[in-house]
Amino acid sequence: MEALTAVLVDLAQQIRLVEQQLSEQLDLPISQMRLLLTLSEQTVSLAQLKTTLVLDNSTLSRQLAGLTSKGLVAVVTQADKRQRFYQLSPTGLQVQTKIEQQLRDLQEFLIGNWDQEEKRLLTTLLNRLLRSTAKLHLQESHKTSSTQGD
Repeated sequence: MEALTAVLVDLAQQIRLVEQQLSEQLDLPISQMRLLLTLSEQTVSLAQLKTTLVLDNSTLSRQLAGLTSKGLVAVVTQADKRQRFYQLSPTGLQVQTKIEQQLRDLQEFLIGNWDQEEKRLLTTLLNRLLRSTAKLHLQESHKTSSTQGD
């Protein structure tokens, strides 16, 4: 099990390095890159983004403001002016497409020569690991909330 933990830690470090390189190439902070990949041409509310990205309002608002000032995200006014909606601008869509292409190129470089069964197996196992870590997070949240009530 220690070997698996070491591999996961190494993989997480490599992912951070790739994110940093992409961030530098695009002149965008990693958090804004992640947000940009979440948005689409369809409008989305702050509440929807908050749920999807699991970020607090102030962090999310700050990231959206940065993307808006760069012209990558547009604020969409709707009938209910109390709630803001966001969508990718045409420039934001171009940057998103560029990020997605770079990620596809990276995937091709890393596992392009693997056969379909190996790719399917890796995806299955990683999804299983993600579900397990989500359960761990839920258990920790439950423990924290139950001890706060004491």
